[in-house]
This record gives sequence, C-alpha cells and structure tokens, in this order.
Amino acid sequence: MPRDAAIQQEGRRCPPTLEEYGLQLLAEAERRQQAARDTAMTVDKAEARYSRSLKELKKFIRARQVGRL
Repeated sequence: MPRDAAIQQEGRRCPPTLEEYGLQLLAEAERRQQAARDTAMTVDKAEARYSRSLKELKKFIRARQVGRL
C-alpha cells in the first residue's frame, strides 16, 4: 500500500522520511536566507535615506549661514 494511502486510512501522519526532512530543512534555510537578504536591503535603504536627509540638512544650514552674512 502506498505511504499516502496508509496515512489517509489510519488518519494520522507518519514521521517524515529522511528525504522529506532534508527538503524541509532546505526550505527553512532558504527562507532564513531570504529574510536575511530582505533585512540587509532594508538597512541599506534606511542608510541611503539617512545620508540623503543629512546632505539636505547640511545644504539647508549652509544656505541659512550664507544668507545671514
């Protein structure tokens, strides 16, 4: 009897095979890797935004100082 049929017949799950377990671990590792990439991208975007804001603030301050002189 095929494994899937046995599971349905008995109404309970059989423990995963070694291959299934390996595939689960691989999928989890890929999810974690993608999450790490997403986090790194978010940090890079935040740093770029901060740098732009800082440059704009410096320009504004310089313009005000020049205007006072």
